[in-house]
Amino acid sequence: NRQQATYTETAIGSQALLRTIGELGSTTQPTLQRALQMLQALATFPHGAQFDHIKRFNGVHGFYPDNASELMQRSLILASTQPGLEQQSPVETRRILAVPRTVRDVVRGQMSDGLLHHHDRRAAELYFGTNWRTGSTNWPPERKYSSARCSHHEIANASAILLRLLKTAIQENNVEEINALMHLAAAYSDALLSGSHYNGAAGFCSAYLHTAPISIADDMIDRIRLNHGSALRMVGDRQKAIEIMESLDPASFERSDREALLLNLALAYQANRDGRAVDVARKLHKTTKSQSKRFHARAIILEAEPRGPERRSKLASLEREARNKRSYTVANNLAITLAKESDNFEETRRYLSAVVNNGKGKDDIYNEARAVIELVEGVIEIGESLQNADHSKLIAAYQYLFIQRIPGLFDRCHKALWKSFAQRREIPNLFALFRHSSFIWRIRGTVQKEERYLSLLSKILDASEAPGPNSRDRGYFNARLQAAAPGATLTS
Repeated sequence: NRQQATYTETAIGSQALLRTIGELGSTTQPTLQRALQMLQALATFPHGAQFDHIKRFNGVHGFYPDNASELMQRSLILASTQPGLEQQSPVETRRILAVPRTVRDVVRGQMSDGLLHHHDRRAAELYFGTNWRTGSTNWPPERKYSSARCSHHEIANASAILLRLLKTAIQENNVEEINALMHLAAAYSDALLSGSHYNGAAGFCSAYLHTAPISIADDMIDRIRLNHGSALRMVGDRQKAIEIMESLDPASFERSDREALLLNLALAYQANRDGRAVDVARKLHKTTKSQSKRFHARAIILEAEPRGPERRSKLASLEREARNKRSYTVANNLAITLAKESDNFEETRRYLSAVVNNGKGKDDIYNEARAVIELVEGVIEIGESLQNADHSKLIAAYQYLFIQRIPGLFDRCHKALWKSFAQRREIPNLFALFRHSSFIWRIRGTVQKEERYLSLLSKILDASEAPGPNSRDRGYFNARLQAAAPGATLTS
C-alpha cells in the first residue's frame, strides 16, 4: 500500500544519505575531507549561511567554492537566493548555502560532543563576537540586528544559536554561562525590536522564556518578557501583549525599561480603544526625561480627543515639532494618522510621502510599509496609475510584511500589490505573489482568502490570450486549484 511504499522509499533514501556522508567521512582525499568539514560547519546554521561568512569557520583551514560544488553535486547542500528589501541593491542576490534538515540531523548526529561544542561556540563568535561568554554586546559590525536591513536568515540563525547555547549551559549546570546568555539574550531582543524585526523577536523571546531556568538573572527574564509583550503588540496579538505587560512590576525595572513598559502598554490600550491609554500616557509624560517618549505620550493624549479642526491642528503641529526634533517614529505615526483622517487626497499624499520618502528615518521600515500601503490604496481608489517608484516600494513592503506576518497589514499589502501586478498584466508575478501569500494564509488557516485569489487568477488566465508561464509558481497554483476542485477539500 501507499504507506508501506512511502516507508520503503524513506528507508532507501536514508540508507543512501548515510552512504554518501560515510564516503566523505572515510576518504583520505584532502579535498573531500575539506568538503565534509564544510558540511559540518554549514550544519551548525539551521537557516544556512553565505559562503563568505563561513569560509574561515575553521580559521586558516579555509573552505573553497569547489568544496561547495562537491557538496551540491552530492545533493548534501542547497543554494538559494535571499532577496533583500532594497530594490536593485547588492543584497538582492545573496547566495545562501543551506543543509536540508534531514541531512543536517544525520551530520550533527555523527559529530562528537566535543566537535559539536566547538562548532556551536564558533558560530556564537561569528554572530555575537569573541566575548559573547561575558554577555558582551560588542558584536561583529556585519551583524546589525538593530537594523531593518538585517536579513531574516541571519536573525533566525542568531536566535537558534543562542537557544542552543542556553540548553547546553543548562544541561551542564553552568550558572555563569547561563547568566551571561540571559544578558546577551536581553540585549539581542532589544536589538530586534529596534530593527523592527517583530516576528523574530516574538518567536525568540517566547522560546527563550520557555527554556530559561528559574531564579537566574531574573532581571533579564523580566526584560525579555517586556520585549516579548512589545513584539506581540506589533504583530497584532494585543490581548496577550497586554496580559504580559500588566503582569510586570514597573518598580523592578530601571528607568528606560520602566518607561518602555508604560509606552507599550499605553499603545496597546490605544489600539484596543481602551480609555486607560490616556491615563498611562499622562503618567509617562509626567515622569519621562526622554524627548521621544514625551512626544509619544502627547500624541496618545491628543489622539484621544474628539475629532475636529482644533484636534487636527494640534496633531499637525505636534507632527512638525517631532519631525524637526528628529523623533521620526512619532512624526511618522502622526503623519499616517493625519493622512487617514484627511478628506483631501493631495493632503493625504503629502503626509504619506513624508513617511515613505524620509531618508532620515530610513530604519522606520514598519511605518514606511504602513504609509506606502495607504498611499497605493488611495492612488488605486482615485483611478491613477501607480508610479514605478511606488510599485517598487510596495514590493519592498510586501517582502518585509511576509517575514513579520502582521495579519491585517499583510493582507492589505497583498491586495494592493495584486491590483498593481494585474494592472500591469504581470501574470508571472501574480503566480509568485499567490504562492507566497498562500503560504501565510495556510499557516493562519484562512483558506477563504486563498480560494478568492485562486478564482481571481483563474479568471485572469481565462481572459488572457497568452497561456501562462510554466514555472514552480504556476505548478503550485495548479496543485492548489486541483485541491479546491469540486469534491476536494482545500485545507491548510
